[in-house]
Amino acid sequence: LVQTFSGNHYIHQAGRSVYSGILPLFNASLTEGPPTLGVQFTNLSFPQGEIDLFEWDFDGDGIFDSNETDPYHFYTQPGIYSVTLRITVGTETAETTATDLINVGDGSSVGGSVNGIWTADIGEYTITSDIIIDQGNSLIIEPGVNLVINNGSQILVNGLLQAIANERSSITFSSDDSWLGIKFSNTTEANQISGCDLSNATLSAIQIENSTVDVIANRIFANSSTTLGAAIDLTGSSNVNIRQNFIANNTSANLTGGIGSINSSPFIHNNIIVNNSGLLAGSMSLKNSSNADVQNNTIANNSANNEIFLFDSFPILTNNIIISDNNMFMLINSLPTVSYSCISGDYEGPGNIDEDPLFEAPSNGNGSEYDGLTALWYLLENSPCVDAGHPNENYNDLEDPENPGFALWPAMGTLRNDMGAFGGLGFAPAGTDDHLLPAVSDKTLSSFPNPFNPQTTIKLDLRAAELEHPVTLKVYNLKGQLVKTLIKNVIIDDRSEISWNGSDQNGNSVTSGIYLVMLKTSRGIYSQKMMLLK
Repeated sequence: LVQTFSGNHYIHQAGRSVYSGILPLFNASLTEGPPTLGVQFTNLSFPQGEIDLFEWDFDGDGIFDSNETDPYHFYTQPGIYSVTLRITVGTETAETTATDLINVGDGSSVGGSVNGIWTADIGEYTITSDIIIDQGNSLIIEPGVNLVINNGSQILVNGLLQAIANERSSITFSSDDSWLGIKFSNTTEANQISGCDLSNATLSAIQIENSTVDVIANRIFANSSTTLGAAIDLTGSSNVNIRQNFIANNTSANLTGGIGSINSSPFIHNNIIVNNSGLLAGSMSLKNSSNADVQNNTIANNSANNEIFLFDSFPILTNNIIISDNNMFMLINSLPTVSYSCISGDYEGPGNIDEDPLFEAPSNGNGSEYDGLTALWYLLENSPCVDAGHPNENYNDLEDPENPGFALWPAMGTLRNDMGAFGGLGFAPAGTDDHLLPAVSDKTLSSFPNPFNPQTTIKLDLRAAELEHPVTLKVYNLKGQLVKTLIKNVIIDDRSEISWNGSDQNGNSVTSGIYLVMLKTSRGIYSQKMMLLK
């Protein structure tokens, strides 16, 4: 007998088990969805706490797949699956089968609650109605997946969403007709959208309400809105990292084509924000104590009444290029702190300049009707913005490990920060595999298992010359903040292995998410991404 209460399936079998006191009973968190579908099975059998053996058959093939009490199972192939639970107490055994309980589709028409991993093996997932990642559920979207979201649908995230591309394969979010973007609501999970293309949303490409999200190295373009930030819109969300994105050719009828923020103080670093159109602001609207940290961005050729609108907000802008024919700031009970920036209008502040930044090949005009996405926003070698950023070494450009003493990113120069998106941490376009540090071969630095929980082993395979000098190994989060120092100035043996148990400097467990392990040797700096999944 299968009974359904509030979407959960409760299964039991009358018969011998009733008289013996043995009652197999379980529920399934989801019963339908695309592959790879993750289903949490929860045992509810009687007698509670006295069952000696659980046996689960997840696919109806007569072979028991698990002896866990509350197993989690991935369904990787489309099909309809029966589920059997057998329990044993002493010498008595009883079982029940829920026939055709799990329905795994082919990804061609997806809607409702989702959970699991979407893979390149399926390739394209077509969303035909709103999909929901419920609290406690997660959706991992792997490189090579193309999402087509139609019928004005939206991706609603109350749990965990991680869409992380790499240098070989991107992830795309788009539509054949219309969609309303991704909306994070009341989730403090380690949400991340990285290396993705997001286009053609008609509400806001990424909407974040009271949530934690990393938005890194994406291309966010050709989106539109009426009253929100067309590219990114935040409300009550200060633990948000917006970094190394290309935000171009978005349009908002009444607000900004770029980033809108209410009562939020995000990190906005190393983005290119160009050729967006809005009414109130071209690139940013910051309201109600949105005291954002705005650093090393290239902001140019946007179209609106004002470039940046501020209401009751006090952002700090450092090392930016902000070139605009618009009124630069509209200020209501607000005062930005601007320094070491190339900014139109002779804006006062230490280190500020008002000059042509000398981009390599910028777009031909202002606003979304001009193509900012394919324009080249690199600085020419004789740009006044090269080596003109904040002189404090904390802002330095990344060092090129093959050419010590020189910055890693164009337009090179010394280590002193360049103004604009290519200074500091640098700009990483969509599809890059490592957003903070130079790429590294697996031979030098690797980790296994990866993903991991709760511990991973980091393997170092160093060259002979590197073994003669001390090395340092540290773990960072994706904001570039130090999580833990594993080795500091230690001479190690060849092919050393170091374990990390997912704790920070104080011994506290860190949250699920992507972390970067960085190795510094006498030859250079190497890094590897690691995923902690709890």
